[in-house]
Amino acid sequence: MKQERKMHFQEGRRAQQQLESSFKQLENSKRKFERDCREAEKAAQTAERLDQDINATKADVEKAKQQAHLRSHMAEESKNEYAAQLQRFNRDQSHFYFSQMPQIFDKLQDMDERRAAHLGAGYGLLSEAELQVVPIIAKCLEGMKVAADAVDGKNDSQVLIELHKSGFARPGDVEFEDFSQPMNRVPSDSSLGTPSDGRPELRGSGRSRAKRWPFGKKNKVGAGALGRGSVSGDRGAPTESAPAAGTLSPGQEFSSWLLARAGGKGGGPAIGLGVPQG
Repeated sequence: MKQERKMHFQEGRRAQQQLESSFKQLENSKRKFERDCREAEKAAQTAERLDQDINATKADVEKAKQQAHLRSHMAEESKNEYAAQLQRFNRDQSHFYFSQMPQIFDKLQDMDERRAAHLGAGYGLLSEAELQVVPIIAKCLEGMKVAADAVDGKNDSQVLIELHKSGFARPGDVEFEDFSQPMNRVPSDSSLGTPSDGRPELRGSGRSRAKRWPFGKKNKVGAGALGRGSVSGDRGAPTESAPAAGTLSPGQEFSSWLLARAGGKGGGPAIGLGVPQG
């Protein structure tokens, strides 16, 4: 239908261009007739003036009369041409408005009516197809409602806790370390904690471990961090077979953090509980 519509519009443009061309020819013939009439009138006035002039020769008078007759003949021909062109344009204009354009409009109307009929048939088929799937959609919505009513947030929370719980006890209170009191030990060569210059060593390591919190930035576990199967027995130390960072689950990372905090770098032995599997 798009090609048919384009063809009808092209036909209308061609008819309109023909009428415009006929009108331009009419205007040209009209201007020519007007110009020839002015020239003929001017030549007639010149011949009449020379005929009344006693000083003008007979040859000049005859020449002026011939020129006036020629201009008058040309004006008459232009008049006939203008009249013929006017008659032709009126005929073309009547044919354009009373014959060509109504036919083109009828074709466009018929095409649009056929398009509307096709659209109506398509909408009917669409509605029938939609009516066929309405029961299926209703059944799916009923299933969604049943699933929504079966949601149990508390049970989901318990499942998540059972899946990711570590089983480790909470850390105890931090003991006070008094660095102001010297150690009351006699310096000896066998004292590992006494410097060679005899000065007693202050308690504590002198360096505080940085605290790592579970809800802070993501804790990057090192290559030697505790992981699956990383605790040997009840009081084992980290093994070298621990998985690398990025391979632990969130529950394992949290458990590794607790183990490192309870018995990690320079601290006491690790708590005797294994890391949950999975």
